[in-house]
Amino acid sequence: MKKNIYLVLLSIVFLFLDTAFFDRINLYGIRPYMVLALALSATLTFSVQSGIIIAAVCGLVLDFIGNPYLGLTSALYLAAVVVCYVLVGRSNHKKLFVFLIMVTSLIAMDMLLWLLATIFGAVVNVLNALLLHAIPCAIITGGLTMLLNRCLSPLLKGQLERA
Repeated sequence: MKKNIYLVLLSIVFLFLDTAFFDRINLYGIRPYMVLALALSATLTFSVQSGIIIAAVCGLVLDFIGNPYLGLTSALYLAAVVVCYVLVGRSNHKKLFVFLIMVTSLIAMDMLLWLLATIFGAVVNVLNALLLHAIPCAIITGGLTMLLNRCLSPLLKGQLERA
């Protein structure tokens, strides 16, 4: 119960950071995906269900706030959560391996977004966008996910002791 309250509060705070703070304060468009980092860390720490709920609900809220294509952000976030869960799961891999899997899935999410933008008629310089946007954003979000994973782990500890 305590972890659910924390996840709801963190979701609200991270939605605010994604929509209000990092939209205005970023470095050449490089910013972390805070909600996605929370969804990935909830998946790795608690369960895939909690990550999917956070990705779907917060992704839809982000779509309502600033995306003309309803469901696109939540679909991409859900894909990143599922890919991360399938490749990493709840096993005890080395932290570097988990970080590389997350960064790779985030880059793939950005590439899928650019593919969809190209289908809808936008012109995207993929190499420029990959080097100047996708890789730095993925590294920042992956590092934030690892930090959140470390911070959320004590919430799980009390449940393991009672079981």
